[in-house]
Amino acid sequence: MKKILFVLLVSGLCFACGGTKSPATEFERDGVSFTVPEGWPMSTENDYDGKGYTVSFATEARTEDGIITVTWLNSDELGAERFMEIMAKTLQASDRIESIEVDEPEQTLFNGMDAIGRDYTAHIGGHDYVGSLYT
Repeated sequence: MKKILFVLLVSGLCFACGGTKSPATEFERDGVSFTVPEGWPMSTENDYDGKGYTVSFATEARTEDGIITVTWLNSDELGAERFMEIMAKTLQASDRIESIEVDEPEQTLFNGMDAIGRDYTAHIGGHDYVGSLYT
């Protein structure tokens, strides 16, 4: 069973973003699929030797910043709680994040499925961001 971690880091909504945007696309890999919205081109992609995968999409907006990262493991070896803890600690240890506060995990729903969620606030590059981790 795949463990999917969805990381959402957004500072706001973009209402008026001029210029040409990348088109909406469908992403599919290892049985994971979703629609990538218009204006969110792929920024990073990592394959962990078939054991898992990470893909990130960043906004093209000039007035707002945002990133969506989806990570999954092709094994249930770690367990959802441990996987969530590792990802939270990875965010907290990042050199790019000036400060971060991560809430305690709680049972929630993500896209209608039972999940464990953690919200966070971060200060990166002089800007404040809010985000969520789900597994």
